[in-house]
Amino acid sequence: MIQTLSQPEEAALFIGLLTLIGAGAWLLFRWVVTAPVTPDPWGAEVAAQICHRCLSQQDSSTHFCPGCGAMIGTYTCLVPPLYLYSIGNVFRAGVEGRYRRSPWLIAGYFFIAFAYAYWLLFPIGLFVMLVFWTRLFRNIPKPPVQPDECP
Repeated sequence: MIQTLSQPEEAALFIGLLTLIGAGAWLLFRWVVTAPVTPDPWGAEVAAQICHRCLSQQDSSTHFCPGCGAMIGTYTCLVPPLYLYSIGNVFRAGVEGRYRRSPWLIAGYFFIAFAYAYWLLFPIGLFVMLVFWTRLFRNIPKPPVQPDECP
């Protein structure tokens, strides 16, 4: 026989569950805040001079890696003429399949094409967007590129 709870019992159950969830959230927050800080295995001078794609040693004054062409400068993404290379690198990763396959990233690549299609005239922008979508969806079923396969 199934018994239903009365309204005061439901309210007490709701308050009890809410209290348990709040206590759990507080304990999780406290655990994260009081966790020991681990030292960075790379020093600040080393991390600023290594390419994130090919891990080769770089000069700190360069904007691009001479080995693989990745943007490596600290402020390269903020320099007006150079930040377009950063945007292009994101789009290139989408059409070449060099990204983690997840529905959110695929949807993001799909919808971000609308944001950059306005830069070109209507028929040209529409054509470029359709070519981007074709290449993007062609690479979805492929296995992701491993880090050692980067150019």
